[in-house]
Amino acid sequence: MGSRSRLTEVRRLAKEYEGHALVEWYSTLEDNTRFVNLRNIRLIVITCNTVHIMPGTVTRNKDGDQQLLFASKGLCRIRNGKRRGMIIEPDRLRVGEEAGGTGLVKPLTNELKANSFHMSDDRDRAVIDRLYEAFGDAVTLDDIVLPDTYIRGRSAMNLVMRLSGDVTKQLMGLPDYNRALPMEDNFHNLIGVFAVTEGGYKLYPFHMVQGTGMVVVDVESLPPPLLIPLDAVTKENKLLKVAI
Repeated sequence: MGSRSRLTEVRRLAKEYEGHALVEWYSTLEDNTRFVNLRNIRLIVITCNTVHIMPGTVTRNKDGDQQLLFASKGLCRIRNGKRRGMIIEPDRLRVGEEAGGTGLVKPLTNELKANSFHMSDDRDRAVIDRLYEAFGDAVTLDDIVLPDTYIRGRSAMNLVMRLSGDVTKQLMGLPDYNRALPMEDNFHNLIGVFAVTEGGYKLYPFHMVQGTGMVVVDVESLPPPLLIPLDAVTKENKLLKVAI
């Protein structure tokens, strides 16, 4: 099927599933790297006949806890300095840093506008090819599934435990959990059980910890494309916020 036919089919499917959003996680890297820096992860979403390509960053929720934020607009990529390439919220820019906008919003409708999809553009063709294949592989669920995400570090000393019942239950369920010690001590003594070793670093599960360190995503855990209810796209949770 040619590119124009694929575009027509994507438009048809978007209309057919207009009560749902198509969502897919993917890596922008072409190699076989398993644990990918968050800056190279994208969330692509079709809602209301519009395509959103969303980069991600780490932000804070209303309780002050670290949270992943994916947005098709409102984020920026740093162009210079030691943090070059990082994707952040604009208010996190430091003195001397320059940045440009990142993310993409394009209508699927058949309009001759500059921001519409044009099959003469290699990048637009690549997006439509991805969406065409995603519709073919999509699984229907009630919510977005977050891939396995970690904070990378040499040790857990700069990390703190997420205060949630699930994390507490996981720690207290370990054979070496010591009830005579405070939870914080048990956390630092035992969090290594849940860590993954990669390239001399430890990767600590993002759903259990927060703190300094590079955030990476295990691309082997990327879920299949999903069809979810429209209102589920922006339903915020402790770990993820999607802004459209």
